[in-house]
Amino acid sequence: MRIPKRTTYSLLVSLLALNFILRYPSLPHEAGYDGFIFHGMTRSLVNDGYASWILNPLSYLGLYPLSQPSGSVFLLGDLSQLGSVPIEAAIVMLDWMIVAMGMLAAFFLSMAVRRDEGLAVLVAALFSLAPRFVIDLLWAIPTRTLFAALVPLFLLLLLRWYGTRNIRWFGLIIVTLVLMMSAHRLTALMAAIAIGYVITAILMVFSQTLRIRYGSPARCRSLGKLYVWSARVRIGDCAPVVELGCEPRPQCRLPGRSCPARRHRRVSTPR
Repeated sequence: MRIPKRTTYSLLVSLLALNFILRYPSLPHEAGYDGFIFHGMTRSLVNDGYASWILNPLSYLGLYPLSQPSGSVFLLGDLSQLGSVPIEAAIVMLDWMIVAMGMLAAFFLSMAVRRDEGLAVLVAALFSLAPRFVIDLLWAIPTRTLFAALVPLFLLLLLRWYGTRNIRWFGLIIVTLVLMMSAHRLTALMAAIAIGYVITAILMVFSQTLRIRYGSPARCRSLGKLYVWSARVRIGDCAPVVELGCEPRPQCRLPGRSCPARRHRRVSTPR
């Protein structure tokens, strides 16, 4: 359903406000079983100025033995330092930022698939108000939820890069993928999406090649009739009739005139 821009903006702002209200802290402290561990790691990072648990560059991504993906810890520490706020307040700010990013990414992904503002707002609402997405961002340090919020953004960037072949979109894909890897090890599931993307691209190229080589009979006839009609209107005399993508007709007959049979080369155009 197409709706005006102002209505779309109003719905998105209202949806964002509803998400913030649902995630407003109602407890005296942060929640989550692993949250206190990550809180201690963040405090160590802020106080010492370095991450003592990073023994190898792969430790940041959780790919080194006895390591943990540390992207959320670094984001939380940076936010606490930049905003000059306690770590607990920085957790709430980070949760709200992730909610806004995930909701907007889901909206724009739906718009990229189908130009329908009503459907896109519905998709954004279903994504941001999902029970697990609400509970995991209720004053809790996001790890798995940060990965989940980046999934629609990753898919959107893939679609944009396929449509434009702009190297900037590919660079954003790499940055998003690294951020997802630093958030959670579930990023390994993106390999299945990448494989599906490559297979789909190959099939689309193969389909276009077949259409160029053999054409579509129904489209062939329609293009041929259009060519004949334009030749009669513009020339008004006998002209060679070539049906694009089909076998040429040997002769043409216009009212009161005729011309000898001619053979012409077959012409195929890309669909």
